[in-house]
Amino acid sequence: MKLSSRLLHPASYLVLLLLLWAANSVVAAERRVALLIGNARYLHENKLGNPINDAELLGDVLKNTLKFDEVRIDRNLNVHAMDKVVEDFAKAARGADSVVFYYSGHGIKSPDRRNFLLPIDARTGTGDAPALDRQAVSAEAVRDKLKAAGARVTLLILDACRDGPGAGKSGNKGLARNGGGNGLLVAYATEEDQVAQDGKGRNSPYAEALAQALKRTDLPILEQLDWVADEVHRKEPGQMPTRDGNLRAKAYLVNPPAVQLASKTHPIGQKQANAFGLHDMHGNVWEWVQDWYHDSYSGAPSDGVAWESGGEQNFRVLRGGSWNNKPANLRSANRNNNTGFRFASTAHARAAPPRVAQACSG
Repeated sequence: MKLSSRLLHPASYLVLLLLLWAANSVVAAERRVALLIGNARYLHENKLGNPINDAELLGDVLKNTLKFDEVRIDRNLNVHAMDKVVEDFAKAARGADSVVFYYSGHGIKSPDRRNFLLPIDARTGTGDAPALDRQAVSAEAVRDKLKAAGARVTLLILDACRDGPGAGKSGNKGLARNGGGNGLLVAYATEEDQVAQDGKGRNSPYAEALAQALKRTDLPILEQLDWVADEVHRKEPGQMPTRDGNLRAKAYLVNPPAVQLASKTHPIGQKQANAFGLHDMHGNVWEWVQDWYHDSYSGAPSDGVAWESGGEQNFRVLRGGSWNNKPANLRSANRNNNTGFRFASTAHARAAPPRVAQACSG
């Protein structure tokens, strides 16, 4: 019996070990984790109605829509519990692909403009820094812990400084802007030194808009947050969400859905129009739409009407790519600014799809 003939060469074992290590590294890199904290039942501050509802709403989106691997929701934490939860989450975030931290509740800034998240047992008194260091959680400390975790994308969301019924016991309401970092974005529910609305319904205006935006997995994070800012400001003119940090323009929390392409080009006008009335956005010809060209989606209408204010009036938007584009660019989110010509068909007696209109770049 020749056992040696059944054994792998030592070099083969090394190759197998390397393959296993690489596979484990890939799995670790694709891990997505989230922590959501809702503090509402304050002992020494005004109680709030919606932070727990907001944390649960966004937690549901992250878990069931975005399919995050770990989604932890904590409610009504005192200072010791909040410190421990943040420390545990920073460890869980190490080496993850995407990290989301969401805090909903009261927040305060110190006289030296450091931001603090308030546990339910905080006694902020005059709001001096030594008292806050003992009784609250430093937002900058949370940011630094998550930055050190080294995730590809980290989103720190501060839906703080809630303006609920009778709010205002703490003196320094509103947060300062203290920056993000490479691969880390800090999203604020409102502008610097302002308060955010707790909301008249079940959720705050910010959490409600953010939940809708996160479901748009085809949009990068920056475009999602631009839409949130516009939507919140539309409903609450005194509140304008902002952000801080250094995140790539095309960074996503999850990989965007793959574009499904036909095996060959097809006659135009055979597909149903989308919600904006656009047809055939996958590779026949560019579609020249009514919108004026803008550098970003900030301020764009959310009801599907043409965007004909601001921007470059002399350029209309071309969308969708054309027959000679790479597959990755054959999608409605791909847009260009150029002159062109437009074909439109007149509706006949037969059932014709609406707005069959196409264009080529000129």
